[in-house]
Amino acid sequence: MSSKMTIYFLDDQESQRKMLSWDLRSLFGNDFEIASLPLKQDKTEYHRFLDDTATVGVLIDQCLNESGEVTGFSGLDLALHLRGLYREMPIYLITGFAPDEQMGSADAGSVEDIVKKDELRTNTVMSQLFKQRFLRHIGRYQEALTARQARYRELLTKSLQETIMPEERTELQTLEVDRLLPSQAEDEAHLATLNEQVAAVEKLLANLRGHQKTNE
Repeated sequence: MSSKMTIYFLDDQESQRKMLSWDLRSLFGNDFEIASLPLKQDKTEYHRFLDDTATVGVLIDQCLNESGEVTGFSGLDLALHLRGLYREMPIYLITGFAPDEQMGSADAGSVEDIVKKDELRTNTVMSQLFKQRFLRHIGRYQEALTARQARYRELLTKSLQETIMPEERTELQTLEVDRLLPSQAEDEAHLATLNEQVAAVEKLLANLRGHQKTNE
């Protein structure tokens, strides 16, 4: 398994995924793992990818319904959902078109920036400016993670010494939830697979019962 930090991107068009992968790999070189997020209908299914401690940022295409594989939410809708859980993570919205009405709303403040896809083309001034902004946001995100880890240890020590205040205990509980997110996401993934297997077995049994009744 790679020990590199991972930058994810999400686009529902295969041709755009190939282009984004090429542009981002060319832009960031071998310093990061560049990976495409799978298309999911349920926004919560993206949690297990962002819960990974190696994940340091995500770029989301605004138009996620062009292929018909993702429906019910736009890139900004997904960004808003993810921002509620990943407060400091760099989240960028990308588009191949002029910003639409939703992207000009107050909700757009949930992302670090809105970037045109042609700004990611390697060896341009715009791509270098984007890279510098992205790296600064990654640095701040890592600092925030380190600060939360230090705060967790501080509050845990106070809790063990029974010198913790009520508001600090609440903060400690919040930090504990954050620490448990990766393992919870892994458990959810295993449970989803198990549920799919159970559903397949139940379908097979139903078909067998139907076949037996037909023969009778």
